[in-house]
Amino acid sequence: MESPVTFDRLYEGAKRFARLAMEAHAEEDQEVFLLHAGVSVERLAKAALVLVHPTLLTEVNGKDDMLLHFAGAVSEPPARLRTIGASTAIGRLRKMDVLPQKPKSEAADLDGLIELRNGVAHLGAEDVEDYLGVFTATVEKLLRHVRQDRGAFWESWSETVQVILDDRADRLQKTVRLRMDQARHRFRTRFADLPEGAVDGLEQAVSERGLIVVEVGPEKALFQTLSQ
Repeated sequence: MESPVTFDRLYEGAKRFARLAMEAHAEEDQEVFLLHAGVSVERLAKAALVLVHPTLLTEVNGKDDMLLHFAGAVSEPPARLRTIGASTAIGRLRKMDVLPQKPKSEAADLDGLIELRNGVAHLGAEDVEDYLGVFTATVEKLLRHVRQDRGAFWESWSETVQVILDDRADRLQKTVRLRMDQARHRFRTRFADLPEGAVDGLEQAVSERGLIVVEVGPEKALFQTLSQ
């Protein structure tokens, strides 16, 4: 029987939670962002370990069910799948020189992201530091290590991630470009059910000189503008 813990499944899970994290950040929901970002990093870290050997996902706690399963010694997986947590996976990748090691600031920032993820899951968190840069930089390192394409992983968020990772732009430039990309994503998501071409037509109309917003309500907005 094929193991339910494979590189493809872990990678696809990391990809899905990364998208959810970016959407939550665009909506300024920091708690949901931290939860999804932490899960995405954890699954991608585990995917990197699986490529070396599945036994690297086993906990060293005296129980050998998962060890036997990952080593291929038994055909059936255990009834309860239990693998290492995010911190252990990250620690093992640090020993392999895949992720930054302590006392580097990048290592402390990544630990902070995981700790906050755990804190949000159990207690909730308020007024936390923005970890979007830490999240995207960590994913970038892991994607390079497992030789996966950034565009294929981030899909519609690829340009936004490029803005975040761009070392040439200063902080203000990054913030403005990030907010513009996020607003564009929210706009397209909100009006995704409109007929084909309607969103592009509205975007063009909004950019026209002479646009007048006549009325804005909870379910509709009325614009007036000159057009050909």
